[in-house]
Amino acid sequence: MSILFLLLLAAVTGYILKFRGLTRGSALVITGLLLLLIALTLPPFLISYDDARNLRVCVVIDSRIHLYEIPEREGKKAGLITEGNKLRVTGSVAGWYRVTLPNGKEGWI
Repeated sequence: MSILFLLLLAAVTGYILKFRGLTRGSALVITGLLLLLIALTLPPFLISYDDARNLRVCVVIDSRIHLYEIPEREGKKAGLITEGNKLRVTGSVAGWYRVTLPNGKEGWI
């Protein structure tokens, strides 16, 4: 999908530049330079987007949160997590998150 977008962007840029009085060769060179610029800036953006999307660590900012053994409010409480604890998110189901505490204990919040 990104490649199609880049090709469309290049085609539109070339089309606009052509009507600005540039020769076909000049328009191709400028379009090529724009594509090169986009190609150089796209990978870092995609990497940072993927990192942000797959971020699986959170910090508790509430004074205390109950940790459950199963993802249900009626489930047995497995513990209490206090503010400032750093948790690793390992999964999610219907608004519940499976987390691993720094001591290795697992549960749902």
